[in-house]
Order: sequence, then C-alpha cells, then structure tokens
Amino acid sequence: MLMNLFTFRHSFRNRYTRAVSRILLPFIAAAFIGCGAFEADSGPSGIAIDPSDNIYVSYTTGSFINKFSSSGTLTLKWPARVPGWSLDSGPFGVAIWPGGGYVCVTDIVNGIVQIFTSSGSYYSQYGAGASFNNPEGIAVDSSGNMYVTDYGNNRVYIFISGGGVSQWNTAGTGNGEFEGPVGIAAYLNTYVYVADY
Repeated sequence: MLMNLFTFRHSFRNRYTRAVSRILLPFIAAAFIGCGAFEADSGPSGIAIDPSDNIYVSYTTGSFINKFSSSGTLTLKWPARVPGWSLDSGPFGVAIWPGGGYVCVTDIVNGIVQIFTSSGSYYSQYGAGASFNNPEGIAVDSSGNMYVTDYGNNRVYIFISGGGVSQWNTAGTGNGEFEGPVGIAAYLNTYVYVADY
C-alpha cells in the first residue's frame, strides 16, 4: 500500500528552496551526534541507524559517509565514491540493509545507488540502467526490497529482493501520484511512506 503523507504546493517550485532544511540539518546533527564530530559546510543530507544503534550520516557536498557510535563518537569515515570512477559522488539518502551488514546510499551526482559494507568498503551498485534523475530518498523493507525516490522523474523505483525492478510512476497530484518525491520509509514489508515535495 502506497501512502503520500505530505504535498507542499506553493509558488516556489524550484528544488533549491529546500536550502533552509539543509542549512538547519548540520545544527541538528551537531546537537544529537556531538559537536566534536560536527562537519562544517559538508552538506549532511541523510541519516540511518543500524540494529546495533550505529548512526550513519551522508554528506553530499563533502562526498563521504560518517559512522558514529550510539554515544556520538565518530568511529569511521569513508569517501562515497565508486572505485575507478573519476566523478565525485553526491551521497544523499541512507538506508541500512536488514541485519545491518550493508549501507545503501543514493548518489545524486552519478544517478545510482551505492552499496557499502558496514565497515565502509564499496560492495556494489544499483540503478546504472534505471535512468535516475536525482535519486534522493531510500528505504529497505524487512524482506530486502529497496525503494528509491526518483525526484526528477516523479517516480519510485523498487529493486525487488532476489532480482527484478518495478516502479510506481504515475505523475500528478492525486493519491498515489508523485510530483517531486523526496523522503521515503518502509514499515516492515507492509507499508511504504513517501514524502512528496
């Protein structure tokens, strides 16, 4: 079942009007994760927590991922780049694979989803042939199905556990339709919630 939670419609349709939230996020991260780990001007965008309460934060501008302990201590930092690729990445959304072994990160620069181990090693990627146009939000349900919001194409891609790709791709302003989907969350393998900008 698909549920659109929020639809914000106003005259400023440009996606960069979200700059206010991106300005505030560093201060929120500093408050909850600890000032000693604060990464100024690095563009924190996504956050996720694994089953061991480790916290992962993606930094879009700096192109890296930070891993914190539950007490807010920085334990690992790694560049969110595909080995052998010359382009910088743009890590945005973060999700944890069931069990906590893998970290899934949307890359808005290269238009893919990068998969890393929880120790920061590059593992694989999704979406090279999916024609993403700004993949932003990401969620993984309890069955291992991965959901990615494609902001520019007004759709949600579903990478089905065990193989296969599906999508919800009806553009519009009605129930179950998208006009700028950004955030996404999965509840078990029952419901998917999408924030439609």
